[in-house]
Amino acid sequence: MGGCLIFNFGALCKEVDRAAGIRSSHHDFVSYRDRIEPWETPFQLSAECVATVGARLAVEEHFARFLQSLLFEKALDWSSELEYRFLVQMPTSDRFAVPIGPAIEGVILGEQFDGKTASVKELLAPYGLSSALRVRWLNGYPVVSAA
Repeated sequence: MGGCLIFNFGALCKEVDRAAGIRSSHHDFVSYRDRIEPWETPFQLSAECVATVGARLAVEEHFARFLQSLLFEKALDWSSELEYRFLVQMPTSDRFAVPIGPAIEGVILGEQFDGKTASVKELLAPYGLSSALRVRWLNGYPVVSAA
């Protein structure tokens, strides 16, 4: 059983920013590229830099420099997606939660959904939703219908 939440994009971004508060947050669309340029080294940390400024500062500087390449780029073979990612940097390992309810606009249930529509309606009600859609695959193409 699986599903997909449909969000109001602007409302979700506002909820993430609001929940992040004073923490550093970054969100953007993922870009798709064939390969990393030879002069870019997002997956290599300079030993010389570590020796000069120390490991922690070297990692922080490297992360700031290559943030886009490390977390917001994927190989070109994933380009059929339209992915948007959120990053909230935290100084501790404390849990971080975003109240997504105000941004939910719909639900699409997967092909393996077991048909317990009463429980789905109960789950959707607090978000002002009364029904969901269901997707099935036919010869490699999605077919969407009422759940």
